[in-house]
Amino acid sequence: MYAKLGMPGWYSLIPVFSDYKLCERVRGGEENKTFLMAYLIVLICSWVLCWAPAVNWILIIAQFVMNIIVLNDLAHTFGKESAYTIGLVLLGIVFWPMLGFGESEPVDLEDDSDTDYEVL
Repeated sequence: MYAKLGMPGWYSLIPVFSDYKLCERVRGGEENKTFLMAYLIVLICSWVLCWAPAVNWILIIAQFVMNIIVLNDLAHTFGKESAYTIGLVLLGIVFWPMLGFGESEPVDLEDDSDTDYEVL
């Protein structure tokens, strides 16, 4: 799947780096740098603060929500509907290989001609 997104396959082998690169690719843009940094901070803090149960539950919920957002963007990057996100979350062992080894290719959503209009 990383190769389909135009990245080297070895990115998937390094835990935090792979999340960073995947989030950077599917979220992209300058306006999403804040989301990317928050995603990484929550991810790292959930590992570091795993001994504090109250804080850890809040971080787990925040990480789960952010993962769903990234998976939804990943599904849209491959031209899939939001229902595919549910499959990625609940049956990832089936839907991740379908993205990686299937026939679906990334769709460049920025090239939509429907959004090229002039504001008067």
